[in-house]
Amino acid sequence: DLPEVQLPEAEAEAPPAAEALASEAPALSLAEVMAAPVQPINPPAQNVPVSLLPPPADEEPVDEELREVFIEEAGEVLE
Repeated sequence: DLPEVQLPEAEAEAPPAAEALASEAPALSLAEVMAAPVQPINPPAQNVPVSLLPPPADEEPVDEELREVFIEEAGEVLE
Protein backbone atom coordinates (compact mmCIF):
# COMPACT_ATOMS: atom_id res chain seq x y z
CA ASP A 1 0.00 0.00 0.00
CA LEU A 2 1.14 3.50 -0.81
CA PRO A 3 0.63 6.37 1.61
CA GLU A 4 -1.85 9.09 0.68
CA VAL A 5 -0.27 12.15 -0.91
CA GLN A 6 -1.56 15.66 -0.31
CA LEU A 7 -1.34 17.82 -3.43
CA PRO A 8 -1.67 21.61 -3.32
CA GLU A 9 -4.84 23.06 -4.80
CA ALA A 10 -4.39 24.66 -8.22
CA GLU A 11 -5.71 28.18 -8.69
CA ALA A 12 -8.82 28.25 -10.85
CA GLU A 13 -8.33 31.93 -11.74
CA ALA A 14 -5.70 33.34 -14.08
CA PRO A 15 -2.88 35.24 -12.38
CA PRO A 16 -3.40 39.04 -12.21
CA ALA A 17 -0.51 39.68 -14.65
CA ALA A 18 -2.19 37.57 -17.34
CA GLU A 19 -5.47 39.41 -16.81
CA ALA A 20 -3.73 42.77 -17.20
CA LEU A 21 -2.08 41.68 -20.45
CA ALA A 22 -5.35 40.33 -21.83
CA SER A 23 -7.23 43.54 -21.03
CA GLU A 24 -4.52 45.80 -22.57
CA ALA A 25 -4.24 43.95 -25.91
CA PRO A 26 -7.11 44.77 -28.28
CA ALA A 27 -8.72 41.85 -30.06
CA LEU A 28 -7.48 41.52 -33.66
CA SER A 29 -9.77 40.67 -36.52
CA LEU A 30 -8.95 37.84 -38.90
CA ALA A 31 -8.15 40.38 -41.64
CA GLU A 32 -5.66 42.19 -39.35
CA VAL A 33 -3.95 38.93 -38.40
CA MET A 34 -3.67 37.82 -42.04
CA ALA A 35 -2.38 41.26 -43.16
CA ALA A 36 0.40 41.38 -40.55
CA PRO A 37 3.90 40.74 -41.95
CA VAL A 38 5.47 37.45 -40.88
CA GLN A 39 9.07 36.27 -40.90
CA PRO A 40 9.51 33.39 -43.38
CA ILE A 41 10.04 30.06 -41.65
CA ASN A 42 12.40 28.70 -44.29
CA PRO A 43 13.52 31.56 -46.55
CA PRO A 44 15.12 30.77 -49.91
CA ALA A 45 18.89 30.59 -49.95
CA GLN A 46 20.62 33.89 -50.64
CA ASN A 47 24.06 32.43 -51.38
CA VAL A 48 24.55 29.49 -53.73
CA PRO A 49 27.57 27.28 -52.94
CA VAL A 50 30.19 27.18 -55.70
CA SER A 51 29.90 23.38 -55.93
CA LEU A 52 26.36 23.64 -57.32
CA LEU A 53 27.34 26.00 -60.11
CA PRO A 54 28.54 24.75 -63.49
CA PRO A 55 32.31 24.97 -64.05
CA PRO A 56 33.67 28.14 -65.65
CA ALA A 57 33.78 28.12 -69.46
CA ASP A 58 37.58 28.40 -69.55
CA GLU A 59 38.13 25.42 -67.19
CA GLU A 60 39.45 22.19 -68.73
CA PRO A 61 36.99 19.26 -68.64
CA VAL A 62 37.66 16.40 -66.22
CA ASP A 63 39.54 13.47 -67.75
CA GLU A 64 37.04 10.57 -67.80
CA GLU A 65 39.75 7.89 -67.37
CA LEU A 66 41.16 9.69 -64.34
CA ARG A 67 37.62 10.02 -62.95
CA GLU A 68 36.99 6.27 -63.30
CA VAL A 69 40.29 5.43 -61.58
CA PHE A 70 39.46 7.80 -58.75
CA ILE A 71 36.01 6.23 -58.25
CA GLU A 72 37.52 2.70 -58.24
CA GLU A 73 40.20 3.69 -55.71
CA ALA A 74 37.67 5.44 -53.50
CA GLY A 75 35.49 2.30 -53.59
CA GLU A 76 38.43 0.14 -52.50
CA VAL A 77 39.24 2.50 -49.64
CA LEU A 78 35.64 2.39 -48.44
CA GLU A 79 35.63 -1.43 -48.46
